[in-house]
Amino acid sequence: MRVFLHKYIQALVAATLILIVMGALVTSTGSALAVPDWPLSFGRFFPSMLGGVFFEHGHRMMAGTVAFLTLVLSVLLWRYEERGRIRSLGYAALGLVVAQALLGGLTVLLKLPPAVSIAHACLAQTFFCVIVALAVFTEGREFRLTDETFSVLSWMTTGAIYLQLFLGAMFRHTGHGLHYHIVMAGMVLLLVVGLLARADHSETGLFRHLLLLLGSVVIQIGLGLAVILTGRPVWMTAAHVGVGALTLASSLMLSLKSGWPHHLSSAHRAETSKNSPLASRQVVGWPRGRWKSYIELTKPRITLMVLMTAFGGFFLSRPDVFHSASSLRVLLHTLAGLALVVGGANGLNQYWERELDALMRRTQRRPLPQKRLAPREALVFCLVITAAGLAELALTVNPMSGFLAWLAVVLYVCVYTPLKRKTFLSTLVGAVPGAMPPVIGWAAGGGHPGTVAALLFSILFLWQLPHFLAIAWIYRDDYGRAGFPMLPVLDPQGGRTSRHIIFWCLVLLPVSLLPSFLGMTGIVYFFGALALGLGLLGFGINLAVSRSSSGARRLFLASDIYLPALFAFMLCGMVIP
Repeated sequence: MRVFLHKYIQALVAATLILIVMGALVTSTGSALAVPDWPLSFGRFFPSMLGGVFFEHGHRMMAGTVAFLTLVLSVLLWRYEERGRIRSLGYAALGLVVAQALLGGLTVLLKLPPAVSIAHACLAQTFFCVIVALAVFTEGREFRLTDETFSVLSWMTTGAIYLQLFLGAMFRHTGHGLHYHIVMAGMVLLLVVGLLARADHSETGLFRHLLLLLGSVVIQIGLGLAVILTGRPVWMTAAHVGVGALTLASSLMLSLKSGWPHHLSSAHRAETSKNSPLASRQVVGWPRGRWKSYIELTKPRITLMVLMTAFGGFFLSRPDVFHSASSLRVLLHTLAGLALVVGGANGLNQYWERELDALMRRTQRRPLPQKRLAPREALVFCLVITAAGLAELALTVNPMSGFLAWLAVVLYVCVYTPLKRKTFLSTLVGAVPGAMPPVIGWAAGGGHPGTVAALLFSILFLWQLPHFLAIAWIYRDDYGRAGFPMLPVLDPQGGRTSRHIIFWCLVLLPVSLLPSFLGMTGIVYFFGALALGLGLLGFGINLAVSRSSSGARRLFLASDIYLPALFAFMLCGMVIP
């Protein structure tokens, strides 16, 4: 009976997908009001199927079929399914199909109000998810859960795809929100790429599923662009909706088969790993310094540095910021959103590395290694403020700034963080999200991709490399103890590291002077940047000669001074030619 039940649910999944596509055909052909009454069509069960009536009444007939199949499913689950949660999910599906029928009726009787139409479209996807979940649960096969990061990322991907379908429904029924829909498509693609990068490729079934998911996302993006460029032909729009539903189903199946993140389960919360360096400590309650621990998690000093560079990019884009109330308001929204995103990303990095941080003297006093915060609450806090910051940027500033911030978070948390344990080249990867803040500020001010954005990115990218190599030199024993293959760890004599530092300082010097040659800034910036670049190079050469921790510390302090001073000269150079 269990095999029959699983096959039956699979058939219901297919019927629901057909229903969703037929609903898209009703909208695309403008047939929603071809039948003025409900639940009958012109007072009949079988009217003449001419024109728009064919699409609208055909949709109703398919909806009735799905409703009947769902009723039968709930009876079968009640009779043969022993697991209470599965039965409850079947009953929920029956409730959703009834609610969906009522919403469908309201869309006709109220003459297609956008809010009801959007809710009708989203509820259809919700019902589809419930039926897909039932199919997964009755199948019984699971992938092997690779790690916590993959599990959390898979659920984030499913949520992002559902949000994308909501934005698509909003655009389809109101004509607004296309930019958000496009930006969200890019975010979904990055999430899926992150899943591929994080997955254990030895798991053949998992890897194939991810490739299929990536393929469906790419096809969906291609269909979306084709719909926009070709004037929304009916068949293409319906295909776009159908592939979107399949993509959601594929991502949901991946999330369910990979399992719920075990750090969120009650069983995991009840355990303390005996091998963990954190096991001997207890999580404290709510002491007076509790909020201080949350603030520490966001790394305020680094966040402040990021905001400073973002402000520089914004000012270059809108020099009149302090003379315009609207520009000032946008600036405040930019800084607030970016502060939340950066703080959240910093905390997520500490969450994934909390076990390794406990092994390093440099990081063992952080909130998670000291158990001043529980891992679960730190994770929730960081996810919430990151999402809030992205929403702040995308909705109150512009979609491009939100997209760039999302890209930086994905690269930093999902690519750079796991890569740190595998290769010293992770430094180059980590420098990419680290170079994004001034570009985000530039985009927030209304700047378009081009020379200015590329220059800002290049300066920040190049500056980070000697800066971080100096840090890695100072704490190379710590990094070696934790198993991070940083260049100073792999190069105990320091010769290779010294050459890298001098090389990047030499490249940074002429690149930092380009704003003057391109007319962005005047002579003040040119001589200021020249002095700072030569000074940083001098400290790099000093480290190459001494190959000492004190020399690395001096280079680190010099790089800390270099960046704010350079941006100060840049802003002055715009005011003083």
